[in-house]
Amino acid sequence: MRSRIKYIFSVITASASFFSPVAAEDTRLMVQAADREQGYGLSYSHDHRLIITHGNHAVLIWDSAGRLVRKFAIAEGIGVMALSPVEDTLAIGQKNGPVVLYDFLGNQLRKFPKETERVSSIAYLPDGQSFAAYNGASVFIWDVATATQIRGLQAGCTGFNLLSVSPDGQWIAAGGSNGQICLYRVYDGAEIFKRNDEGNISYILFTPDSTGYITAHTGNTSSMLFFTKKIRKIGFWNLSGKEVDSVSAHDAGLSLSINHHGGGFISGSDSGYLEFWNFKGKKTSELNTQPGGSEHTSRGIRAIAVDNGTGQIVTTGWDHALRGYDIRLRPLFVNRPNYYGTATAAVDNQGKLFVFGAGKNLALFTENMSQTKRANVHHISQGPLAISSDGTRIAAATIGYGTQVADAQGNLICEMRGHTSKIAKILYLPEKSQFASIGQSGTVIFWSHDCLEMARWQAHISGNITSVAAPSNGDQIVMATDSGNFKLYSLAGKEIWAAVGRGSHPADIAFSPDGNLIAVASHSEATQIWETSSGTARSQRFGPGVATFFSNSGKDLAVGYMDGSLFIYDINGKAHKKLYPFGSTTSQLVASVNGKYLLAASDFSGIVFYDTKTYAEAARLISNENGEFVFGSADGRYDYSGTGESLMHWVVGNEAVPVAQFKEKYYTPGLLSEFLGVKQATVLKKPEISVSKRLVGKVFQIKPNGDIVIYTKVSGSLRAGKKLKTLNGANYVDATISNTLHTNVTAKAKGAVAVGNPVFE
Repeated sequence: MRSRIKYIFSVITASASFFSPVAAEDTRLMVQAADREQGYGLSYSHDHRLIITHGNHAVLIWDSAGRLVRKFAIAEGIGVMALSPVEDTLAIGQKNGPVVLYDFLGNQLRKFPKETERVSSIAYLPDGQSFAAYNGASVFIWDVATATQIRGLQAGCTGFNLLSVSPDGQWIAAGGSNGQICLYRVYDGAEIFKRNDEGNISYILFTPDSTGYITAHTGNTSSMLFFTKKIRKIGFWNLSGKEVDSVSAHDAGLSLSINHHGGGFISGSDSGYLEFWNFKGKKTSELNTQPGGSEHTSRGIRAIAVDNGTGQIVTTGWDHALRGYDIRLRPLFVNRPNYYGTATAAVDNQGKLFVFGAGKNLALFTENMSQTKRANVHHISQGPLAISSDGTRIAAATIGYGTQVADAQGNLICEMRGHTSKIAKILYLPEKSQFASIGQSGTVIFWSHDCLEMARWQAHISGNITSVAAPSNGDQIVMATDSGNFKLYSLAGKEIWAAVGRGSHPADIAFSPDGNLIAVASHSEATQIWETSSGTARSQRFGPGVATFFSNSGKDLAVGYMDGSLFIYDINGKAHKKLYPFGSTTSQLVASVNGKYLLAASDFSGIVFYDTKTYAEAARLISNENGEFVFGSADGRYDYSGTGESLMHWVVGNEAVPVAQFKEKYYTPGLLSEFLGVKQATVLKKPEISVSKRLVGKVFQIKPNGDIVIYTKVSGSLRAGKKLKTLNGANYVDATISNTLHTNVTAKAKGAVAVGNPVFE
């Protein structure tokens, strides 16, 4: 399978107000406006048009205004990344694999040999034809075009994780956590010097004239009488290995970047300061990026990049936000990820009510509402919730040890109290037509719809309960504790069996649709499947996880993990899909009413709808703290409530365009209801475009990327898959129509093309 992430939906749109009067169709992308997975490896592209960052498993590409335009996943994880100085490519050192070369669209161009596995640093030479990489034992220089090794460097330094190449391409400096610094000559790999210095080397940067380099030092060093001294140093070195000067910076976590406009460099600190220095060690100015906790608070600057053309500065902080400043240090933009994710989500059995968490609020979506409504309950962020079978009541855990019950319109009905520990789970039990709340201490209380306690019993457990589940008919309850043990009980509190799982802190439990199997996901060990009737563990092992869910057929098991990944296994333990819906934890998995979609929820990044036949991403929901949402489908339609339109945007090429730009054509009220399996959405009538007869069948536009745009008479008159045979008498094979929509089609061509009359097979 291809490892490209499905954060991005391919769609076909048109807008006469945005494009030329001929209304040529173009391929657009729908992109989530903010993202949790960002903050490492901050760099400008070689032409300064784009900003590139990466997380643990994905590359993110932003325009110069800080708007996300593209994201693609790296299945084996990202250890380090370096951008080519001459073209739109990047070299990625995978966490669990070799270096791989990608273009900015996420296409894998080249894989390097096994010697590049788990490299800790990559640095391009100025001509972009080669790069240096350290694999934990040696530094090698690799040819980019052929993926072959050019030469190795003498192994003088050890344990370093930083490489820097001088602007003239003659020198490579290396350093790392053990304080060692080495300088190498590129053309023969000779070591020029090696020395030890204090603290950890957190950054190395050559001066623009290649006559010296700068190091950032952090950490602690021992002194007399067992006292320690904090190291917050920036060192200045010549090419002979002599430290010619050093200065003290604000604090730890230093990042460095050359500032060509200021004739010096910039350092960033954990306290959120940007400090500006000349190459003689004099601080010329500073910027506190967190005055009074303002919008531009960084709370620690992880990385800095400077646009050499405009002088624009961008930073990423520990809060994962991307921020931009102009040459006068005035804030330009801040792109903060959506901290109001949907870690909790539930759908009632009839699809009348869809509830999802929005920060500390609950948002309600009913079959008769085109807008979400915030429930009037004091919900715990990421806390347990449940919906009654008839969709008339919602029960949600609150701050403290209580549970509040609201109606389908979000109005508070009553509050249930009686626990002496935090609530681990709330269930709705159809057999009793009651809610059950289970405290971490093992107390189980049954409640009526109007919060009257009907019964209670105490589970005999060791440790705290971490997860609870019941089968679809609600006639049993299984509980897991942080010690790794779990027990199955009848509704009357009778222990049916007890078992010991693998690992501690089981994070989630799920019953198969027929109730015969129980899946238990664990943070630290493999997810296991158990026989409900006997408590016997099956031999199959699945990956560790924090969320698990059986498909409606019972043939597949989904397991979500803390890194945002989502694995789809068959019932025998074979993984046949590996997905990356998020840059943060996949925290809950539920199904649509009709079983067509698997809903994966994240505490930071919304909900992704996966087609359960193909596990292709079909749609995505993003919400803010008020429960306002935008919902976009893979076919280009969207629905929203309130201000939710701002949570996604279209991307044309590398330009972000507001979703509202194409509202007339693609806004589809009720789209969310359609995907929940409740009812068919209202499809708006598309605007008709008048067609000039003399243009029908003509190739009237040839794009720079080789696409041929052909004007057709009616929608579908040239079906997708038809091949262009001839054009103006010349043979142009392999020009296949990729899509049809309304009055235009686009074909991909190999070779030269001319405007004229096409003939199709």
